Amino acid sequence: ERYKFPMNYRILHDLSLTSHTPFQIDTLFITPSYAVVFEVKNIAGELKVLVNPPQLQRTLENGVVSGFKSPITQVRNNCQLLQDWLRARNIELPIYGAVVLAYSKQRIELLDTSVPFLFPEGVPLYIRNLPVTPQLLDENAFKKLTNELLACHKEFIPQPICKMFPYLANDFRPGVACPSCQKLSMEKCQRNWRCLSCQKV
Repeated sequence: ERYKFPMNYRILHDLSLTSHTPFQIDTLFITPSYAVVFEVKNIAGELKVLVNPPQLQRTLENGVVSGFKSPITQVRNNCQLLQDWLRARNIELPIYGAVVLAYSKQRIELLDTSVPFLFPEGVPLYIRNLPVTPQLLDENAFKKLTNELLACHKEFIPQPICKMFPYLANDFRPGVACPSCQKLSMEKCQRNWRCLSCQKV
């Protein structure tokens, strides 16, 4: 956002759209000539990108290893879903994708992949080095497209935890904990919370 480009462009963050399935784009950089889907990763520890099966593996300093969705798969899926979303509106734009690691100090082991992995300071250069293509949308069509992207954005609201893990439903204790007595008996009253157990406001 601090870097200004010579072309007409928009930057849209955390964009949730629906093609034949819902999808979420961390950052979309869009111009009248092309679009770039950025998948941003902000994960602590040493990272290793595996291809078979596709996975992002994280190792913490204490040796604990965790697996995450492959950012390569996420970028490719989002590019394809955005392409489908645009085609449903009779719009053809080249779409590029890249993974951005939020911190330049991040250590990552990366096997050969056609999906670029960038640190934030490398993003402007990556955009500037994209192939120069003719402008495919005039100013009005581009404005209409960006307005429609915003209008079609649906904020992602995850399923309640009790629906995601129904076998744990009986273990959930509903309510708001009182900071004084720790009982789950806080009740909203006007602009305050009152504990029904100890009356603390």
